[in-house]
Parts: sequence; C-alpha cells; structure tokens
Amino acid sequence: MLGVLKAGGVYVPIDPASPGERTALMVEDIDPIVILTQAQFAAQFDTRGPSVIAVDVLDFPDAMPSGPANAVSAENLAYIMFTSGSTGRPKGVCICHRGVARLVTGQTYFESGPGHRFLQSAPLTFDASTFEIWGALLHGAELVLYPERRLSIDGIRKIIEKAGISTLWLTPSLFNPLVDADPHILGTVTQLILGGEPLSPSHVSRALAALPQLQIINGYGPTENSDFTCCYRVPPEFRGEAPSVPVGRPLRGDQIYILDADLRPVAEGEAGELCVSGVGLARGYHRRPGQTARSFVPNPFSRDPGGRLYRTGDLATLGKDGNISLLGRVDDQVKIRGFRIELNEVSTAVLRHPLVRAAAVLSRKDAADISSLVAYAQLIDDRELTISSLRDFLAAMLPDYMLPSALIIVDVMPLNAHGKIDRAALVTRKQSVERPKQASDYLAPANRMERLVADVWSGVLGVSPVGALDNFFDLGGTSLLTYQIQVALQDGLGRPISATTFFEFVTVRSLAEQLRLQDEPTAVPDPTGREVRDIGSAEKLQARVQQRLKMRRPRFLSGG
Repeated sequence: MLGVLKAGGVYVPIDPASPGERTALMVEDIDPIVILTQAQFAAQFDTRGPSVIAVDVLDFPDAMPSGPANAVSAENLAYIMFTSGSTGRPKGVCICHRGVARLVTGQTYFESGPGHRFLQSAPLTFDASTFEIWGALLHGAELVLYPERRLSIDGIRKIIEKAGISTLWLTPSLFNPLVDADPHILGTVTQLILGGEPLSPSHVSRALAALPQLQIINGYGPTENSDFTCCYRVPPEFRGEAPSVPVGRPLRGDQIYILDADLRPVAEGEAGELCVSGVGLARGYHRRPGQTARSFVPNPFSRDPGGRLYRTGDLATLGKDGNISLLGRVDDQVKIRGFRIELNEVSTAVLRHPLVRAAAVLSRKDAADISSLVAYAQLIDDRELTISSLRDFLAAMLPDYMLPSALIIVDVMPLNAHGKIDRAALVTRKQSVERPKQASDYLAPANRMERLVADVWSGVLGVSPVGALDNFFDLGGTSLLTYQIQVALQDGLGRPISATTFFEFVTVRSLAEQLRLQDEPTAVPDPTGREVRDIGSAEKLQARVQQRLKMRRPRFLSGG
C-alpha cells in the first residue's frame, strides 16, 4: 500500500479468502495494470490479464536513494474499496487523498503521536483500516499488526497484553461479548473507537465503569465519505439507562444535513435522511455513472456550483445538544459487524441455487444487541436441500461477512396484499429450537465428552437436539460465538483451550475427541470404553454455562 501510494498509484484491496467469482468481478471492474499478491495466492488470478507479481519472492533493495517523483494531488484517487451492491454485484467506492488526509489530520476526536500504539485489526477491505493505518503512521505512532487471520476476543486480549495497545477500533459485535467476558481485557487501551453498528448503552456504561482511563468514541460514517463522518466522545458519567449512544457531530471539513424526501431540512427533533457534504466525499462509484448520480446529488445548500451531497440512506435526528442520533435505515441495507450489506445481494445469491424458488434475507438482533443475517428459502416442489450444502453454495459466491448466520427452509413464503414477500410475517414467525436439516441424520452423542460438547453448543446456540456429527457453523454458529463455547468448556474442563481448536474441529465428535486427547492423564473410565476426565454431569456444566455467560442468542429459527 505504501509503495503504490508513493509511486502515485491507486490501491484496491482484495481479500484472498473472497470467493473466486466475486474476486473475478472486482478485477474485471478495476481492470488493473498490475496485481500485487503473494506466491500462495497468485494462481487465483488469470495470468492472461494484468501482470501478477508475487512480492514475497522478489528481491528488493534495502533502500531507494530517493522517493519516486509523482504529480499526485489531493484530488487524485488513493484507493477503491468495494462494498455490497443492491444489484448483486459489488461496487467500488473511489476515495481521494483529500478524504484520507481530512480523516486523520486536524481533527480532535482522537489523539495520536509518538508513544501511541494503534492495533491494525480491521480487514484491509474494510474502511476502518484507513483510520488505523494512517491515524498511526501520519503522526509517528506505532502500528501493531494483528497476528491472526480471525479476530477473536482471546486474540485481542493476547495482543493487548503483549504490545500494550493504546488505541483500538472494534465493532459492537465484538465489543459487547468482550465486555460480557471481562472488560479488563482492554487493559492498556486509552482510546476505544466503536463503529459500524449501533452501540449498546449498557455495555458502554459497564466498560467505562470498569476502566476509568478509557475514552470511548462512537464513530459513524459511510465508505462514501472516507470512513468517519461523525464522532461522539462518550463522557465518563454516561449511564446505560440512556436510550441510545449518539454519533455526535461532524468532523472538521464535513457538513451534515437531515432532510426529507425532497431534500428539505426537517424540523428540530424530527427524523430525516442523513446527508453529507464536504472534503471527505468520494469521487463516486467506479464505472457506475448512473448509481453515482443517484447517490451523489447536487448540494442545494452550497454556494459552489459543483457542490455535492451524498445521501447515506440512514435515518437520523438532531438533538437539542447538537448531537446526532441514528434511527435506522430508509432502504434495504444493513450493517453487520461493521460491514455494509445490501440484503438484496445476499437474497440474490440464495436465489441462484437451482433448488430455491423464493428467498428473503433479514437482519435480526440477539439479546446482546448484536445483528446477524437470517436467510429464508422456499424450495422448488418437495426437493431436499441440506443447510450445509446451501451454506457451501453461498460461500462460493459471498465473502464470510455476508454469509447468513442462520439458514431456514420454509414450506411457504408468506406474501402481503401486494403479492410481495411479507418480511413482517417472517420477523414475527414463532421461534423454534428444532435442529435444522444437516448433511447427515441425527446421531446421538456416544460418550460423556460428546454429550458435554453437545450440551454446551445447545445452550449457546439455542438448538436442540445437537448430534455428534453436527457442524457448529451449520447450526448457526459464528466466529464470535466460539468464544462463548471456549469459556464454557474451559470452565468445565478446568484448563485453557486454544481458540483455533474450534475452527479446526467443527463437529461435536471431532471437537470432543480433540479435547479428550488434550486432557490431563487423570481420568476415569467411561461406560462406553473411552476415557475422559471426570468433569461433572452435563446438568452441572449446563448450569455453569448459564451462570458464566450472561449473553444468550435467540433460539435458532426453523421452518414449519
């Protein structure tokens, strides 16, 4: 990234784990001069197109005699970042140098400089990485790279302890369970920027009460306005009884308007669409002139004839104290773990399965105020389709953050009076604890360790029964929920368990066998012939799970 920018180029981050079809669409859209990658990923790209260079096998000089000369100005592009598209095709947002410079220089919402240590944990394909990288490097602060591919609470705890992180960015989807586990995990952190989703006031209040040195900053902003648009420095006296956490006031260089459908200002306290203007605005969408014109409209309040206004699609209201609060969306777009997702793009992917007749995708919140995607599918005739096969199908087209946490097969898709899918009826559909259809039939756990693992999964996921061959992720599990599983089993076994274990052994049987092999020699014979440590009855462990884990997901939804 540094090399591309110093040479005067534009960088476009692509996740190597992104499905091949999605990567191909982005490369086709970009039409790059060169693809910089590593040798292990080079085969993913068509060598008949642009040059593919594996930088990890090249010999570079220790230093260049001087920086490369270029004529780049503030108006030139710095990067293009792809977001979810309502048409089912990702769209690239074109960000200029001026937008990045305005994000991290001349602002007062955060502090940086020598002695500060920023953690770089956001994916480079996510605009939060823009703040992490340039907020540190342009001020002489130290940038610490998160060492693992998957972000986990245990991994965050370890890197904070090891590196003494002072500035950290998290989504509420990770912050909430972290506070539930132990807010002191944040240890040395003095600046915590939260964003991407609405905050839970109670979790913010608990963190502030436990960590007097901590400054929490609620950051809001679309990718189209160079990451952050508004920020709110939460006061230490903030209490969890508040209805919401404001997003604050605009950054220097930005202008905020709350408007009605005809772009007229609403009265104070009334809800309207949040619209943005200023130096942070993107140039537009790459090779999408029509969509650019619809989203970036002429600014009727600007004296500049070329002034533009970006319509965020977010509903907001302006409080008497001058702080802005968000109320939701005016369209079919949601944010999950900070990633902006067009629900239509996900439902389009579900509909591409040859056995699916109708599909709908919704966003739901659990008891900890964490959002996740739920996909409903109606099949053609009486065809058989397992949850795992449908998940594999979607994984070939969608990145991880867009995969629904729950996939539900319904007999009939409810319709409203206009003949459209009745989303309200899906939302109010009675919840169930039925086990979703798996690739294999239900097989009861065979020994005590398998029963204990199955009981913990059932308690955390709200699914019953859980079989020995069931896959954690096919039952609706997510990477964030693995931490709850880890805490529960560590408490029951009385010893630490590596977080990576839960990604390597994803069925009840494989995980139970791995835990048995890792267990201490002090063991008692099991009636089935296996030997496991005597860790108490399933009922006792289940009681520990309920006591230790305050946060519970809603029951898994199923059709019928």
